[in-house]
Amino acid sequence: MYYPTAQAAIVVSDITNTVTFAWAKNWVKELQRQASPNIVIALAGNKADLASKRAMGFQEAQSYTDNMFAVHGDISKDCNECE
Repeated sequence: MYYPTAQAAIVVSDITNTVTFAWAKNWVKELQRQASPNIVIALAGNKADLASKRAMGFQEAQSYTDNMFAVHGDISKDCNECE
């Protein structure tokens, strides 16, 4: 793995599947433990085009990233106008 020397990381979860958010949080812990102490972490909620099927609240993810001084946003390969 290359993350011990990474300066930034994007951790992606699926907004339609809450299990992936738990996995993403584990990756964040791993990065905080093993990567540079100054690493910039972004949490991306994938499948923003499926917002009607959202299982993971945007605000919950936003609160999580606010507490760890990271950034958060929703993304989708199929949507140019998502949050």
